[in-house]
Amino acid sequence: MSLRPQSPQILVLPKRDKPQLQHLAIGVTIVALISYLSVHLFQSLLCEALVQVLSVGQIPVIKVWTPEGLVLSMRSLVGTNTQIALSPQYSGLLSIVIFSLLFVFLTFPLKGPLWCKILWLSLGNGVGLVWSLLRISIGALVAYHFGCKALAVASFLTGPVVDFLWIVPVWSLGLSFLISAERKKGEVN
Repeated sequence: MSLRPQSPQILVLPKRDKPQLQHLAIGVTIVALISYLSVHLFQSLLCEALVQVLSVGQIPVIKVWTPEGLVLSMRSLVGTNTQIALSPQYSGLLSIVIFSLLFVFLTFPLKGPLWCKILWLSLGNGVGLVWSLLRISIGALVAYHFGCKALAVASFLTGPVVDFLWIVPVWSLGLSFLISAERKKGEVN
């Protein structure tokens, strides 16, 4: 048995990329614009789309502006007057803003083309709007057929699940696409 001194092992860590601060600044500006549009434009857009969806099903709805925001009023089949407040939380617009913030702060600093990041942010927001319309349409149909209490239960059960179903896959696909674009760029150079 030999007692030779062993050489010290050196731990080599991979080189860390510098964050893309310019991309991050552009992303924050885009999120500020998305937040402003969510409050002023997307809420009305979702309301109009929901009214059109309900009119296809021949469900009469009245739009009312209240101090709390936009409210849809309808008479349910149960015989009660049901009001659906399209607040940013219920309409899903808050989820879109949260998705945008997470996407910008977790993806925009990464190495990769800016156009790819903006494209996936836009696609994610589009998917979020479609999911929001689907969720509030289901809520309105539940309210119409079963009343206001059923709407509260349906909203409680579908809200987080539906948000999870679109946020995680879109964000994951965006990261995968960004990595793929960066690899292709590296192969060309």
